[in-house]
Amino acid sequence: TTGSIAGTVINAISGTGIDNASVMTSPPTASVVTDTTGEFVIKNVDPGVYRVTSKKIGFDSSSVAISISAGNTTTADLMMMPDSVSN
Repeated sequence: TTGSIAGTVINAISGTGIDNASVMTSPPTASVVTDTTGEFVIKNVDPGVYRVTSKKIGFDSSSVAISISAGNTTTADLMMMPDSVSN
């Protein structure tokens, strides 16, 4: 039996969800893209420990370590900081 990962990718400055951010697991099992509110779900993840990472152009990547157990949904919310503006 597998588990799932669900969460939201959030702009750390504004507190709003980030749409179209890539979310992936390591070790690799899946890669998904957030919806218009920044939410995502990754299904059919084998039990174990994973690092969940989010990336989007214009933001610094963010990651969190989680543990997946069979039959459960684990929450992984990720805060992303906008890239610094250089002159």
